[in-house]
Amino acid sequence: MTARGTPTNFLQFVDMFPLDEDKVTAEIAKIKRMIVIEQNFTGQLAHVLRGLTGRKADKRINKYDGRPISPDEVVEAVTKEAVRV
Repeated sequence: MTARGTPTNFLQFVDMFPLDEDKVTAEIAKIKRMIVIEQNFTGQLAHVLRGLTGRKADKRINKYDGRPISPDEVVEAVTKEAVRV
């Protein structure tokens, strides 16, 4: 996405706990806009991040139909959100 003109970074969580709260909070503090992409209905990761860091997701993209999110779906959703800003 950066190569296409949309500066983008990502932070991937393989395991949620134990979570280095100080490190995650420091990384999240660097970003302008936080889009949390999850494969569940309730947005569990966004809730955990807000509870631990105080930062609310600017946008949540959730897919919960049982199929994995493809890279193309991520690019499309984030690109649409970037255009809105």
